[in-house]
Amino acid sequence: MPTAGKLLGAATFGILIWLVSGLIPPLLPEGTPTPLLQPVNAAVGFVLGWTMVGRNAGDGIVATIGHASTTTVAVVFWCLVIWSGDEMLDRATRLLYDGPIEALQDMAVLALEYGRLVATPQIIGAMLLGTLICAVMTESAASRWS
Repeated sequence: MPTAGKLLGAATFGILIWLVSGLIPPLLPEGTPTPLLQPVNAAVGFVLGWTMVGRNAGDGIVATIGHASTTTVAVVFWCLVIWSGDEMLDRATRLLYDGPIEALQDMAVLALEYGRLVATPQIIGAMLLGTLICAVMTESAASRWS
């Protein structure tokens, strides 16, 4: 059932992740294609904003900031899983692995490498500030219209 908290949680996290994802392409190696980076990451932010922050909005600002922080960590985790999985599948189709376990191990290594690559002060700061703004807006909407 849609509520104001769910709608605003989804929208704000989708927008936040879209904007932060726009900061990532300059950090990637030159020539790395990134046409789906922002839409896919924003979709993850939208879904998790709806299910994690929006569902729990209305419990007070402190609780909502906690839920928003958890949502941010979950979004980062799932985006890293998606993009490392995409790279692993690309490598697997080129027959670079001897088996599925080796492919999954490489996927974990890729996720850590991508995490280190994007863990810059600019991106971390944007995520922290954006998370607070999303939490305040979501809690405000939930308390006003629920």
